[in-house]
This record gives sequence, C-alpha cells and structure tokens, in this order.
Amino acid sequence: MKRILSIVLILLPACFSASGQLPLPQVPSSLTDPSMRADYVALHFYDAMDWNSWAEIDEESLLQDWANFLSVLPHCSAEGRQAAVDKLTGSLPADAIETYSNMAEDYLTMPDSELFDEPTFIMILQSLSKAPATSKALASAFKARYEYLERALPGTTAPDISTGTLQGALGIETDEFTELKDLAGTADRIMIIFYDPECEDCHARMEYLLENPETQGQVNNGELYIATVRITDDVEEIYPILSVPSIYMIDGSTLTVLSRE
Repeated sequence: MKRILSIVLILLPACFSASGQLPLPQVPSSLTDPSMRADYVALHFYDAMDWNSWAEIDEESLLQDWANFLSVLPHCSAEGRQAAVDKLTGSLPADAIETYSNMAEDYLTMPDSELFDEPTFIMILQSLSKAPATSKALASAFKARYEYLERALPGTTAPDISTGTLQGALGIETDEFTELKDLAGTADRIMIIFYDPECEDCHARMEYLLENPETQGQVNNGELYIATVRITDDVEEIYPILSVPSIYMIDGSTLTVLSRE
C-alpha cells in the first residue's frame, strides 16, 4: 500500500481509489513538488465523503479509505499533515469520533502494523480532543491518552527507573537491581523489557533472547545491554506500556529513547 501510494503521489491519476470508496483528489498541475502534492491530496482526501451517511459505508471501504489517507501523511510536510488531520477531525459528526479514534489506534499503535506511527496517532488524538463534535468526556479521555503516550517518546531522554538483569527476571540468578542512569556507557544500546511475571509471551521473548546466539554476541561485544522491569502501577506512571511485553531501545551513551514497541 505504501509503495503504491508513493508512486501515485508522483503521478496522481484522478481515477485512483485503491479499492476504497473515495477517489484521490485531482491535484492541480501547477503543484509539482511531491510534498506539496501530498499536502493537497491529504487536505482534500475526504472532500467527497458524505458525512450524513458515513455510517452506511461498508466497513471494508471505510477502513481502506482510512488506510489510504494515513499512507499519504508521511509524504506531507509537517504543516500539511497537521492541516489535513485538523480538517478531517473538524468535519467528523459526533457519532464518528470514537470510530475514527479507534481506527487510528488500530492502525498507528500496533507494532506489527505497516502504518505504525505513534507521533501521528498522538497528533490525531490532540486534534480529536479539540474537534467541535467531540464531547467534553471524550476530549478529556483523548487528552489523558496523548499526554500519557508523550512520555518517553523516541527522541526524548529515557526517564530513570530501577531495572533488573535479564537472568534475574527469569529466576536464573538473583535480581541485580540498578538505576537506568547507572547503565550509561555500559553498551551501545540498552534494551529494557517491561514484563508481567505471569505473562507467557514475556518469558518466551526473554528466553529467546537468552538463547539467541546473535543477541548474546551483541551482549558479549558490548553492543547491547538487556535489562528488565516488572510492570507495576508505579512503572506505568513513568513509562507507557504499549503491550505486554513492552520493549524500549535506548542509546547507551545519551540514554535517548530510540524506539519502543
């Protein structure tokens, strides 16, 4: 889908719809810069939508149009992306607000999604919280959600937290608790695994890391340090737990969050 839309953003045939209900807007020939063309497509993507009957659209078309719209956004300028999202959320009727927030979460926050993009999800939540049709209760919920997700975002300094060793988490050795700040310089990258002791997937992931020769080679060469943190209410106040297990990759020198899933 992304590759198709990348090509389309250059050529932009007026009839293209990528199996959704909505056709891509016909871009003026005067716009030749790719990002400007993408800005135009995103801004006018939902112009043909009849919001009075949106609920009658079959689910497959609704989801495909949403995927098409999201696929255009990475090609936009920052200003164009924001304008397109604001225009969309400002057009949504009250009974569509939760549907679009749920679709945004499904498409943008799942690590296995091709459209995984937390910053865009946060931007959409921020825009939804200010949309005219959003109730006060939903606006408050959206605000709490995006403020939570803004903690420990990639590119920010990782908050300090007590960690244990991977071996300790599996009960192979006694836990060796230390502060994250004390791990600076121990390896090129630090992987923190947030886990629930009763989570089978968590233990399966950690056992795989212990047994994987490539991973252990990185550990032995000082390329990677693996730490674990048991998930508690206090921990979730510091780090957003996106799934169980949740994994954060951190720069070993600067303690900057590189990625999270």
